[in-house]
Amino acid sequence: MTALSDEALMDAYRAGDLRAFDALFARHAAAIYRFFFRSFRDAAVCEDLLQNTFLNMHRGRETFRTVDESASDIGGNGVARDGVPTATGASTAGVRRWIFGIAGRVRLDEWRKRKRNLEDLDREETTRGPEHLPEAPEDPRIALLLAALSKLPEVPRQIIHLHRFEELSFREIGEVLGLSEGAVKLRAFRGYERLRDELKGLEGAS
Repeated sequence: MTALSDEALMDAYRAGDLRAFDALFARHAAAIYRFFFRSFRDAAVCEDLLQNTFLNMHRGRETFRTVDESASDIGGNGVARDGVPTATGASTAGVRRWIFGIAGRVRLDEWRKRKRNLEDLDREETTRGPEHLPEAPEDPRIALLLAALSKLPEVPRQIIHLHRFEELSFREIGEVLGLSEGAVKLRAFRGYERLRDELKGLEGAS
């Protein structure tokens, strides 16, 4: 079953095969955990958020439709054959992006519990020391990059993590974080600029 594509696993899962869910969890859980850890740096919190993500995935599994399924229901003008405009996001998303979208909403709910105003995320400066993931990377260059990344404010840090490590496009990142593609690109540009400055500082200190 591990040789099946994400889409094939989702088909099997929606058909009632719980082994397919286990395979999807094994394939994507580590990346989702890293996504949460970039924000919260608390193993217990991240484990809870990870479980919430896959619980929401289970509850919403029928909302996922493959591109082929969506195409059969949609006319050439982007309107479903029943006359309802098609929604963006889960209906045509790949499984991985769809799961990250769920994780993004879980993360946002957690931040709303902690922050009175989400705009504070842009102004927040990290005051903690260099981030330590559960397993430290062996490559010193990656360790240096993670240390520099931990010094960025929350939103740029998440964008760069999703872009650099999870290889999501700016449009996909916007769907995960609830931002427009243009806003993601602007924050990514500023984030990468600051990341380069932080790397220069760390390399000079080493």
